[in-house]
Amino acid sequence: MAITSTIKQNKKNPLTIEDIIELSGLSYGAMNDKYVLEKNTIGNYTMLYDSKKIGRGLEVFLDDKNNININILCPSPKHEIDLYFDLITHICEKAGTTKFKFSGNSAKINKIDKYKELLINAYQESLRWIKEQIDSGSCKTYSLFCALNPICLDGEMITSIGYDLDKLEKLLDNLQKKDSEYVIPRFFTRNNDKTALALYYIPDNINITVPLKEEDPFVENKFYDIEIKVDYYVEFNDENFIKFNDFIDNVKFVDDYDAQRKIVCLSEDDIQKLIDKYAINILNNKKDTKAKYYGTIYDDGYNHSIKVKDKKLKTEEINGYNHLAIYLKWMIDNKLVTKEINEKYNKKSLKELRLAIERDSIFSGMLRSYHFTKKGNDFTREIYAAPRNSYLSEVDRYAGKYFKKEDQTKFQDETYLFLTFDEEYYNHMKEFLDAIYLKFKEKNKRS
Repeated sequence: MAITSTIKQNKKNPLTIEDIIELSGLSYGAMNDKYVLEKNTIGNYTMLYDSKKIGRGLEVFLDDKNNININILCPSPKHEIDLYFDLITHICEKAGTTKFKFSGNSAKINKIDKYKELLINAYQESLRWIKEQIDSGSCKTYSLFCALNPICLDGEMITSIGYDLDKLEKLLDNLQKKDSEYVIPRFFTRNNDKTALALYYIPDNINITVPLKEEDPFVENKFYDIEIKVDYYVEFNDENFIKFNDFIDNVKFVDDYDAQRKIVCLSEDDIQKLIDKYAINILNNKKDTKAKYYGTIYDDGYNHSIKVKDKKLKTEEINGYNHLAIYLKWMIDNKLVTKEINEKYNKKSLKELRLAIERDSIFSGMLRSYHFTKKGNDFTREIYAAPRNSYLSEVDRYAGKYFKKEDQTKFQDETYLFLTFDEEYYNHMKEFLDAIYLKFKEKNKRS
């Protein structure tokens, strides 16, 4: 249930959703159809939330008369009740009015303290009601749609909250701030078949929040009629799939999330073992004996080259692969690639390597863990993920220095795509990589 407040717009100078976001000073996003927030996007219903105390969020939208409507969900923490009425006050001041509609009734700014007290009392009672429902056995869990994603509470969680809205705030904030990506399924129909697919994508070496049952409790199967059976799978890189139940029965959980989800973090070895044992062809639902996994994606040339087309840059799309080719050549020269890569590519020039990365199936446009030795992977993980002195940041620094005296507007923040692909470029990056690699070896020698 939500409480809605409505503020009439000044017709001569109406506020937009963008204006309201700026006025609020809050973070924002729009919910997708799976009730998960897509940050920094504006939708028909835009969610505002405090990133320092993440609760259930405030929903803002304009109705067909261009009036501003703000929803607050029941129950919500006291902090969000304060945010709710602060926002109403700011909007009213901007609109030059002291009046608004509160839950369908006429309301005034000077009575906001009274409305706050009403909501606090009502929301404390709603916590009491939720606890009674669980204690009586009417339901085992209770779900709340929150600012970033849904959260399902069990009896233990409800007991820990009691009737305290501040404790509710702490619980919702702690859960939504967990370092984990909330995964939701994507649905696809099968041709000429009364079945459909639901795919949960699981990357490697990242904390992922997954449901304990294949049917996500918050995702309605609304795309298909009752006669269509949905098969649930987990998808890994390289279009490798296993049945969801084989996944959930054979992974170790690294942390709890809520009553219906836990957190997993799979290494490349973990994923490889799952694929070796359970890989399945989703077209015929039979074991996939040809499944192959190439591991972590460190860099994808397509993601760089597509910028040329999207931004209509006056440079070549192939330049998106320049820094990948430089890195691969340096790795080959330092014997940090696998035997297969070395034998096939160790005598290739920079430009030949660039074409190979773009076109050869062993690369498919990407640099991945499959291409490097263990030491090569250890170094690559470090140099690509470094917070300050990373490989990609050095590419940007070199580009900025190279074009220092030129008009930067034509580059549209993609200066590196305009670099001349030559020995000078390679030698600069080689010098950088040599220095970082020396420190890497010394550090690992000590450890």
